[in-house]
Parts: sequence; structure tokens; C-alpha cells
Amino acid sequence: YPSARGHGFVGEALPTVIAHAFRASADGGLGLTRLHATTTADNEPSHAILRRAGFTETGVAHAAARRVDGQLTDLRHFELLASRAGS
Repeated sequence: YPSARGHGFVGEALPTVIAHAFRASADGGLGLTRLHATTTADNEPSHAILRRAGFTETGVAHAAARRVDGQLTDLRHFELLASRAGS
């Protein structure tokens, strides 16, 4: 959704999403221990948002997805562990 880009929505919402994901289920959260995110390799704004939120890049999958125009693109993978969140 190009019209939603550049407004800071994801960066604003991500800390709340992370907190809910890692909060214990007994406390109303999801009780997860790990979050994973995948972006296209050229999506630098998303990479920056994920890094600011504490995610680390774990790898690249080459020619792993097809764009709308049919071109193959690489994907970059990121993760955030509950044990490292907020550090």
C-alpha cells in the first residue's frame, strides 16, 4: 500500500506489538519467545524500522520471491528474541 508508506505507522505500532507478543499469556499477551520478519532486500526503510526495534538480520534468501512485475527478488530475514528485547 504505497499510500501508507512514510507516515511512521509501523514504527509507532511496533513497540506495542512486540510488548504484546512477548507478554506472558497469563498476563493477556501471546507468550511468544521469538519474532521473525521478512522484507524484500531493497526495502531499506523497513530494515531501519526493524533494527530500531531491536531486530537483527539473520540472513538473505536469494531470488526467493517474485515481484508483481514478475522479477525475482531477494528477501532479508530478521528476528527478535524475547530474551534480548529491550536490551
